[in-house]
Amino acid sequence: MPLFALIHSPLVGPLTWKLVAQHLENDGHHVIIPTLRDGDQRAFWEQHAGSAARAINKLDFHDGWILAGHSGAGPLLPLIGAQLNAPVAAYIFVDAGLPQNQASHLDMLKVEIPEVAKHFETFLKTGGQYPQWQDADLQPLIPDDTLRQRMLNEIRPRALSFFTEPLPAPEAWDTIPSGYIQFSEGYAVPAEQARKKGWPVIEFQAGHFHTLVEPTAVATALTKVADQLIKSA
Repeated sequence: MPLFALIHSPLVGPLTWKLVAQHLENDGHHVIIPTLRDGDQRAFWEQHAGSAARAINKLDFHDGWILAGHSGAGPLLPLIGAQLNAPVAAYIFVDAGLPQNQASHLDMLKVEIPEVAKHFETFLKTGGQYPQWQDADLQPLIPDDTLRQRMLNEIRPRALSFFTEPLPAPEAWDTIPSGYIQFSEGYAVPAEQARKKGWPVIEFQAGHFHTLVEPTAVATALTKVADQLIKSA
């Protein structure tokens, strides 16, 4: 059975996946949630993908990985997979953007939610950083008070340079079996792109941080998509 590596968005921390990981482990799966790290002058994507790959490679596992990325971690999945010592069995994009060679996070937003992207770009160009969530912003998405506060403690506001940085995509990355899990309407475009590619897609009518609201259902969806992808490989 391949192992699950659950990759969090560079805008938040590992908490995003912790409850889902617990359910997967209770069902007998091996799971790792590598922390994305940065702090030097290299490109953010290079630091994030490299730190995740190093953490995964420490496990010295050789049978195959399932890489699942939430939100802004989606475009990082093939970059991480290219650095692993073991093969990648599947990619699963969870309410996440899909890799597009040399497209930035802002470029992707202009396609996914164009009505938001224009104002967001202006905000960043005038010195804004995102996210700047407050408790009230996350309350509808994360009803649990303790989890919501822990999420707020993990947010990593980023400036314009992060969102305009071009993200490479390894050639033929999509020859590896891939699937999609959509939580929110904001990711309807990449979910539809996944359907057009013939990928298995599971759709929830939920919020972006559904991993912290119904982790059991999300864990079940991950294993269902993973099983489909492995059987079809």
